[in-house]
Amino acid sequence: MFNTAVANQDADRAEAIGWLIQHQNGDGSWGQGGAEVAATAEALAALKNASADKGFHYTRALAWLSNQKTDSVDSLARKIIALENAGVHTAELGLSDDLLKQDNTARLWGATPDMAADFPIPD
Repeated sequence: MFNTAVANQDADRAEAIGWLIQHQNGDGSWGQGGAEVAATAEALAALKNASADKGFHYTRALAWLSNQKTDSVDSLARKIIALENAGVHTAELGLSDDLLKQDNTARLWGATPDMAADFPIPD
């Protein structure tokens, strides 16, 4: 018996991968306006989770991300996660050390180095 839910899930996954590929920037990144590092890291995670991490689009995005400087703790953390998931040893590149150096005097992380740590408080 054919499982319709599985077929729908596979079709949805294929459609999502197609959307990502169609919206990839020419340089290999995703996003705009300063959010490219975070958006590209998340797109790489989505492609990896969908087993679409063997092609040109994934490799081009990974190369772009590898060469980006980051100015926020969030972007650096996302970059490290995406590169590690792709098999890149970020500790050897010094990225983990860079992240650890960006904590503030309270030994916590804010949005940027030396910024106070901030926790969202629900309303």
